[in-house]
Amino acid sequence: MQGVESSHLNAGIHATLRGYYALMESTVAEALKPVLAYGKSDTLGLDAMPEITIVGALSEYDKFSIIITEECGVKTDDSAILNDPQLFRTVYLSDPTDRSAQLKELLKSVPEEEQKKPLGR
Repeated sequence: MQGVESSHLNAGIHATLRGYYALMESTVAEALKPVLAYGKSDTLGLDAMPEITIVGALSEYDKFSIIITEECGVKTDDSAILNDPQLFRTVYLSDPTDRSAQLKELLKSVPEEEQKKPLGR
């Protein structure tokens, strides 16, 4: 693997871990809360938190990369020139909470007194 590819892979792993920790540090109530200002009409915190974190981390790494997500579709820096191959190097695909319907049902089963604790604890 070339140095550039290793760097992109490391950036993807780093972004994924940040997204994972963002979700694990949220409470059950936050994860189940609808996020109306982001994504599709049925987007929940469990979908939005990791995706927003991942997009942010990848954008920090390479502001000219194209990031395609489940909730929002294509995300790119407005200054990116999409028809210039010198700037359009990397495409990332992200669906961080695959099977979110199943995760939602699992989280709904958490007793109410436990819903204020972070998911990862």
